[in-house]
Amino acid sequence: MNREFISYQEVLKLYNRQDIHIFESHNNMPKVISTGNGEVIKFFYKKTWFSSNYYAPYAIRFLNNSRKLQTLGVLSPEVTRLKYCQQLKAHIIHYKKLPGDTLLSLIQNGNHELFSHAIKVISYLHKKGIFFRGIHLSNIIYQSNNNMVLVDVTDMAIKDKPLSLPMRYRNLQHLFFHKRDYNLWKSIGMDNCVQQYLDLSGLSECAKKILSYLFKLKLNLLIRVPK
Repeated sequence: MNREFISYQEVLKLYNRQDIHIFESHNNMPKVISTGNGEVIKFFYKKTWFSSNYYAPYAIRFLNNSRKLQTLGVLSPEVTRLKYCQQLKAHIIHYKKLPGDTLLSLIQNGNHELFSHAIKVISYLHKKGIFFRGIHLSNIIYQSNNNMVLVDVTDMAIKDKPLSLPMRYRNLQHLFFHKRDYNLWKSIGMDNCVQQYLDLSGLSECAKKILSYLFKLKLNLLIRVPK
């Protein structure tokens, strides 16, 4: 995909359009916006010279990861345009707005059966060798046809074989112990969640026992931490 160059003035015009909704801002500039014609525009600002963003811009990672996911049968945003604003030192991507709602919003509204969908998603990703560092309930969209779509796919690693046990354990912690989601998972029983993952994981019985033991240790430590 060719990169288009956009001026600061053009960004301001975009920011001041009447048909946009601002989801996130950064230093009084847009970070994520949606437009009236069903488009999402995401801005990736340069952080520091020492950031990995200098060598591998986050927008390019997002684009590449999205393409790789789609080849693996995993739904994700389809990037339609890639832009760069020199004055802001920002990459900008456009993609079509995804129908559906986040698992977080649906679960908070009482749809607790969707917890199992999140577990099915991460189990599938691990079998496909996908380590999605940003996995939490706000980064999975549930659609009316029971499809699941990953969003914010900037930070991930895609291997050519199923994930190792340490990587699975680390990634499951991202899902179950995310600061905003932890109490929701806890409310339905963390042990049950771990067991459901193990049943779907395709791991050997020995690996399942190791993973189960690691989570028991983790949960015991959390219980003992004084509040």
